[in-house]
Amino acid sequence: MPNEFKIISNDAIPAVVNVYDVLYTVQSGSTLVVQKITLCNVLSSQTTASLRVLSSTAHTGQNANQTVNIIKDVPIPSGSTFVIEKMNLNDGDVVQVTSSDASALDVTMHYMEQT
Repeated sequence: MPNEFKIISNDAIPAVVNVYDVLYTVQSGSTLVVQKITLCNVLSSQTTASLRVLSSTAHTGQNANQTVNIIKDVPIPSGSTFVIEKMNLNDGDVVQVTSSDASALDVTMHYMEQT
């Protein structure tokens, strides 16, 4: 399995207040090792941020994964960045981000993709 380090970024999300935008969907046949996700508040006032993972991956002898919040309504002051570190994602998992204000967050995800 080749390993490739990558970064994905998305500016000014979410498009609509409290509606989740897709940051990334794990490609078929891939596994990701997320090194970190940064959420930077680009507004002149505080916002709250939420990040969730949608997953239906089922492992041998286990129930299928569920959609879970990684962070929920975390306050991020103006001009500040919140960092989430270390996460594994499987084929088909979806990372979604939202905030209490439209176009409030610049988001980057640093990861290693194993194919």
